[in-house]
Amino acid sequence: MSRGAPVDVRHDGGIATLTLNGDKSVNVMGSALVRALVRALVRALEALRQDAGLRLVVLSGPHGGSFQGGVDIAEMARFDADSAREFITLLHQACHGLRTLPVPCIARIEGYCLGGGMELAAACDLRIGAEDSRYGMPEVQVGLPSVIEARLLPTLIGWGKTRELLYRGHLVDAQEAYRIGFLQGLAPANELDAMLQLWAEDILRADPAAIRSQKRLIETWLETAPAVGIQASIDAFGATFHTRTANERLAAFLGRGRKPATTDSDA
Repeated sequence: MSRGAPVDVRHDGGIATLTLNGDKSVNVMGSALVRALVRALVRALEALRQDAGLRLVVLSGPHGGSFQGGVDIAEMARFDADSAREFITLLHQACHGLRTLPVPCIARIEGYCLGGGMELAAACDLRIGAEDSRYGMPEVQVGLPSVIEARLLPTLIGWGKTRELLYRGHLVDAQEAYRIGFLQGLAPANELDAMLQLWAEDILRADPAAIRSQKRLIETWLETAPAVGIQASIDAFGATFHTRTANERLAAFLGRGRKPATTDSDA
């Protein structure tokens, strides 16, 4: 049963929460909804990218439901080469939009996180999961390779575990997903939002310009050779002192200056 708009967007104090609404209890993407969901997500991300006051993005499924159960297999069975390519391109655009946000993005995961859902989560900066959540890349079991942002998995869990997940197509529990490094946080379902709040408070307490600079640097490190990434870090460190914000925060930390003000203009 549909839960409303394909993607609900809620803003609260510099935090934007995107809720993915599928059409079944496992929150799968199916039929026209898959295209509507992905397009709506891409549009929402484009709007958020222009928001100077944005500090953090949270990607979630419906509370108490599943994060994302992948693509409806019955619908995929009707794909031809053109529609398959159209769909996977749209899904990549959504994943790329998450990766290129100017601020961190946290995936808040309950229930199932499978296939394309796991790729969306991998495209986020951080992932926290409920203790009863389940994860997997089952594409090979239905005759398909795992593609697009599945390429990010080796950087998160290593090549060995990536091969195991992709070749076996099995599901793993949240404890295993945490152990191998896919999840950075693990909590009972009723404590997941408290963990999210704690992490959000840490990010919001940091200087917004520093957070945005760090996000850019991490993406540079992922895409370039180490020497290039290190040089980019030197440039970014010097650029930090073009304004007085860093000096004020350093002085405040040492107890010699006033508590620094955080303003949107710092971002």
